[in-house]
Amino acid sequence: MCDVALVSKEMWEHILSPAQQAAMSKSLGLGGCRNTAGLWSAFLAGLHDLGKASPEIQLQVESVGGEVEERLRRNEVRVPTQHRLGLRPTPHGTISAAALQDMLSSEFGLSKHLAGLLGPVSGGNHGTFPGSLQIENAKGSGLGGTDWADLQCS
Repeated sequence: MCDVALVSKEMWEHILSPAQQAAMSKSLGLGGCRNTAGLWSAFLAGLHDLGKASPEIQLQVESVGGEVEERLRRNEVRVPTQHRLGLRPTPHGTISAAALQDMLSSEFGLSKHLAGLLGPVSGGNHGTFPGSLQIENAKGSGLGGTDWADLQCS
């Protein structure tokens, strides 16, 4: 994910025009602070696959899920009982959006409104932007609890 953040930063600095940077900066509520907006843009791009650190995604492949679950338990990562091998998981982009919304407001102090706008942008990295109902459903089942939130924040 760090490689994506670095590429995003390079694109911000060398491809976007100052007018495009200013427009994005304004849309992020940062006024004319284009450098800060570029760093936030790179940060959000880097977190686009955050949802892959979730029990639904980690346990989706039946043939290796048991081994993965055992490794998680050995490392004291709780695997919620509702996550069963072989179930069709919530898309990782939707889980990314949900986890990012929570992280942006709790860890970085962004308003819930702004976090609610930015989460789906990062989670929609495959061209399908998750809706608010999908994100709320993921918060109810797909995130995996505090053990997984700690992993996502590290």
